Amino acid sequence: MNFAKIFGILVFSAIGYAYYKHAKVRPSYVTLVCSIFLLSFAYLIDRTWLIYLLGTVASMIPLVFHFWRNR
Repeated sequence: MNFAKIFGILVFSAIGYAYYKHAKVRPSYVTLVCSIFLLSFAYLIDRTWLIYLLGTVASMIPLVFHFWRNR
């Protein structure tokens, strides 16, 4: 396991934890599902570039959904 993979796991798990705390305060299924995905997906994937790609996409989904819904 290299530094880039460990760093990706830490960053996206922290984002997932923040989304989880936010989903408990303001209930949203999209935020909750993305938080659970972000907390768990990096441990199942071996490729570093795929961790960064999926983590970035999953991190953006709640933001895009929020801005799209409040338009």
